[in-house]
Amino acid sequence: WALGRFQMGCERALDTEALTDYLLALEALVDASDEAGRAGLPLRVAALCAEESERRAAQRRLEQALAMQRSLISGDGAVVGADSPRSIAEFVENCARGLLRDVLCGYLEPGLRGVADDMLLRTGEPFEITAKDIRAEPEPEPEPISEGTVPLETEPELEFEPEPVTVEEPQLSVEPDDDAGVTPSEDWAWDEDPSSYSAPV
Repeated sequence: WALGRFQMGCERALDTEALTDYLLALEALVDASDEAGRAGLPLRVAALCAEESERRAAQRRLEQALAMQRSLISGDGAVVGADSPRSIAEFVENCARGLLRDVLCGYLEPGLRGVADDMLLRTGEPFEITAKDIRAEPEPEPEPISEGTVPLETEPELEFEPEPVTVEEPQLSVEPDDDAGVTPSEDWAWDEDPSSYSAPV
């Protein structure tokens, strides 16, 4: 598919029309079909097509090509960058031609996106690819409960008012403390008559 788009670009009469075909060929080669892949296209193609010392300049020209394509699609006619559309189209054409040749000849693997990422990691060159995700964030899933674990439910606190406590005092009854086994008798009264004693006094 990438080869077909490249050939269509070579047949275009206008450089601005050919630019879109060349960029589509590059997107197919480095798997830039989504937003994140398209954002990283200039950096990855620059890593594959330019020397390490020239990657920054190549990346800027590829970014200018994408901006020029957006301007052409919108129809605003704004001038993008200092380079002419012809020079930008020729640069993108050379990048697509070189990558197609290396893939068809077996010098590079077809998965050029992974090859470019490996090259960037080996060189240690810092890079940042940002993409905006417009999808709604999913709600966090509840943590799984392991077997044998019973979820604890918090019991609601009960509010209560203390009831008044009435303490009844026991009624004490006082009974005479009589000796056990002794029966009161009328003979307990004192007799002052000496004759009542059993022995002489």
